[in-house]
Amino acid sequence: MTIAFRERALRWLVRACVAVCLAGVGGAESAKAQEPLKLWHAYGGAEEDAIRQAARAFEQAHGIEVEILANAFGAYGSKLESAIPTGQGPDVFIDAHERLASYLERSLIAPIEGSDVSSFSAEDLSALTDGGALYGMPLATKTAAVYLNRACYPNAAPATFEALLESPSHCDATYPLVFEAENAYYVAALLHAHGGRLLNDDGTYGFVGDAAHETVRFVRDAVRARSIPEEANGELVSRLFSGGQAAAAISGPWMAPGLPEDLRWRVVPMPPLRSGGAVQPFSTIEAAFVTSHTERPEARLLAEFLAGPVGAEIRARVGRQVVACAGEQDGDEVLATFRSAAAAAV
Repeated sequence: MTIAFRERALRWLVRACVAVCLAGVGGAESAKAQEPLKLWHAYGGAEEDAIRQAARAFEQAHGIEVEILANAFGAYGSKLESAIPTGQGPDVFIDAHERLASYLERSLIAPIEGSDVSSFSAEDLSALTDGGALYGMPLATKTAAVYLNRACYPNAAPATFEALLESPSHCDATYPLVFEAENAYYVAALLHAHGGRLLNDDGTYGFVGDAAHETVRFVRDAVRARSIPEEANGELVSRLFSGGQAAAAISGPWMAPGLPEDLRWRVVPMPPLRSGGAVQPFSTIEAAFVTSHTERPEARLLAEFLAGPVGAEIRARVGRQVVACAGEQDGDEVLATFRSAAAAAV
């Protein structure tokens, strides 16, 4: 075998090896692109149905399969924090804006750049922005309002919060009002009415002093008077109101889809205290976040679609969400009330 022949053979072998390697890389990239996008959420009931329908609409529009995983709410945050860094997490996940700082600290989410955000309010976008960068596509606003049983309140709504604690004379409900009185999310609305805050401007703990004392005393007295039930959770609140055992309930839009069809009810914003203090609940912005560890550029498309007009219409109609996308719940009285309540919330 001549030297020239050996050199030609060696060059051929090198080219063949390179071709095989490139084919392998291309095949891996092609296989990756054909894998479904992973979407995680912690919804249940009608909201879960809505997000599934929205994901199916995305599949039809873009030809990209979406694999959906519903997670238990209590363990959701810790599961995301452990799964994303190892590559075992989702490409897109849905969560509330108050965890943004935690996710940024752990480098779990990526900024969303170049998206059309003209359909969203400046307030919603601000809640999802850090350092001038947007980190989530706004999906829905969640806040609390008052559900009234029309059998107990056929006409005017109570003018003050204290009036909610008094059973109407013609109403045989067990409790005048039900809400989660030991949950800081709901108690904060009364704290704001008494002039207090859970957090000070510098981030320090604010539930101290006269306002905190008055808030705790107000709730304690209502429990002792059996105006509200003791140790109520979300399931009990829904069950008592659904069964006609409560004249009124404080909850969010998530309770509405589970109420029985034969129950006549309506929703009103929280009335002020007799002293004039505005009872302001917290407002939460839920968003679609793109994980920092995803290798799929289509992940941003999914987040945009869920937040955009098609996804918003499905979530408003099926999941009864107060969607962030402008104009997608016009004509729905309940959702309009919750939107109004959110505008006055903290």
